[in-house]
Amino acid sequence: MSQHTLDSNFSISSIGSVLLVNLKEEIDDKSIKKLLTSLAKAIVKSGSKGVIIDLSNVEVIDSYLASKLSAIASIGSLLKAKAIVCGLKSPTIITLLEFGIKISGVDFALDVNHALEKLKSE
Repeated sequence: MSQHTLDSNFSISSIGSVLLVNLKEEIDDKSIKKLLTSLAKAIVKSGSKGVIIDLSNVEVIDSYLASKLSAIASIGSLLKAKAIVCGLKSPTIITLLEFGIKISGVDFALDVNHALEKLKSE
């Protein structure tokens, strides 16, 4: 696994031809903007065909973060890289459903291994 970008609130690394984005619990707006820019550059540089967004460290997803996850999916789609979100915990999923927060344009997986399997099967 090689490291592309390391920030105090996120990291981007590669597993073969797939980029893995790990978000920290307290990611702020400035870091999200940096993530979007860094991820686009990493996809272009690496030629990755898949992006896994690991949210296992995130307890709360608000509508702003959900919209930015959709933006990540859009960036990936424009650059021919499929986005998969993984690591959502049950309380987080329930909260998303209760508040009607939707994350569009992404596929979901239980964990990083499941996400890798999904990307390999396509």
